[in-house]
Amino acid sequence: MFSSNPDNKPPRTHPTRQEMDEIAKSLIGKPAPPMPTVLPDLISIDGHQFPINREGVPQAITDKLEDILEMGGTYEQIPPEVLEYELKGDDYVRDEEEGGGDGGSARDGK
Repeated sequence: MFSSNPDNKPPRTHPTRQEMDEIAKSLIGKPAPPMPTVLPDLISIDGHQFPINREGVPQAITDKLEDILEMGGTYEQIPPEVLEYELKGDDYVRDEEEGGGDGGSARDGK
């Protein structure tokens, strides 16, 4: 005999409109669950990208890049020891809309 339910589980039922209304009413006035904090993992300064808050990137490098970005710094102000972390070639993250670097300064959460 052929069975469309090989696990012999009862068919999945969907809540009725009344059940959905009761669920919705029970949620009204309750705070939403907290959203997890996600740290940015990429900084772009003058179109040059640098990984931050990632394994293998010292916190001091992340701090220095964040300081430069917050002060409106330029690529030329980035110290040589920080430039070593610049993403290049296949590691460079391209924006889907532009197909290349943004030419500005930004912090991207990934």
